[in-house]
Amino acid sequence: SKIYFPRLLLPLSSVGAALVDFLIAIGLLGVMLLWYGVAPAVTALLLPVIIFIIGLTAAGLGIFLAALNVNYRDFRYIVPFLIQVGLFATPAIYLSPELISPTVQQWLWLNPMHALVSSFRAALFGMEIPWISLYLASLVALVLFTLAVLYFHKVEGNFADHI
Repeated sequence: SKIYFPRLLLPLSSVGAALVDFLIAIGLLGVMLLWYGVAPAVTALLLPVIIFIIGLTAAGLGIFLAALNVNYRDFRYIVPFLIQVGLFATPAIYLSPELISPTVQQWLWLNPMHALVSSFRAALFGMEIPWISLYLASLVALVLFTLAVLYFHKVEGNFADHI
C-alpha cells in the first residue's frame, strides 16, 4: 500500500498467460490441419476477432472474481464449482450443434460462451456463423468487462485492509 502498483494487472496477467497457452494450441491445430490436408475456410479470418471477444469475456469474469475473492475469502472455493457449471452450460464444447435438442437451443442465448465457442468452430471449419448470437455475446463481453473494471476500481482501495 506504500508504493503504487496497478492491481488490475494481476487478474489480467492470468488471462494473458492463458492466451499464450491458447495461441500455442492454435499453432499446433494449424500444424495438424496441414498434416491431414484440411484447409481452413475463408471465415477463419474472423478467428482473431472471436479470440479477442473470448479474451474480453474471460478478463471481465476474472477481474470480477478476483475482486470478490479478496473481499470474501470463502469465494475462492466457489469459483471452481462455477467454472464447472459454466463448462456444462456450454454444450458447444462437447456436442455437435445438430445434437443439441431444440428445447435446449432456445435457452442457449443466455450463455454468451456458447455463442463464442460455436462461432469459433463455425469460423474455423466454414460453417454458418451465428451472427446475432456473436453480436449479443460481444455486447455481453463488453458490458461485463466494463462493469468488472468499475467494480474492481471501486473496491481496490480496501484490498490492503482485507489481505
